[in-house]
Amino acid sequence: MEDWRAVWWNGMGRLLLDAKSPCSYDDAVVRFKTLRFGWVTEACKQYMFDNVIDTDVPADHARTFIKCVKDRLI
Repeated sequence: MEDWRAVWWNGMGRLLLDAKSPCSYDDAVVRFKTLRFGWVTEACKQYMFDNVIDTDVPADHARTFIKCVKDRLI
C-alpha cells in the first residue's frame, strides 16, 4: 500500500496539481503509466490500469463529490 501511495502522490498527484505545468487528466494518465512503481507487481499495476484508471471510475467519483458539495451548498 505504501508503494501505491508514494507513486500516486509523487507521480499522478504531482502531475495534476502542478500549477507551473498543468496536465489534463488524460495527459497525466499517459505520463503516470511510465512511472516506476517500486515493489508493485506488473499484474497488480495492469489490474489497476484496466479496472480503475482506464475506466470511468475516477470521473464517477468526481461527479459524486461535486454533487455532494453542490447539495450541501444549496
